[in-house]
Amino acid sequence: MDQDPLVGRNAMEKLLVNPLNTIWSFKRFIGRQRTEALVNIHESHLNYKLGSGHNGEVIILYELTNATKSIRPEEIGKYAWYHFIFIFFN
Repeated sequence: MDQDPLVGRNAMEKLLVNPLNTIWSFKRFIGRQRTEALVNIHESHLNYKLGSGHNGEVIILYELTNATKSIRPEEIGKYAWYHFIFIFFN
């Protein structure tokens, strides 16, 4: 990502002003293929868009400075993990 994503309380506050770029409930897509029925069922309840990666895996699409970017669910999980570790040890 071009900038560090917001996680936790800061992300919840951002949800109010920028819902289309607030990614939540992403863990269910880790390791999933874009064509799986489970992915298609959950996609209709999301406020962000899903795409297909190089091997057909789920990627999450978001807008940043007038360009569509993508990120894998595993990468979002990494940012969340770093955030919670930082909170725990500080």
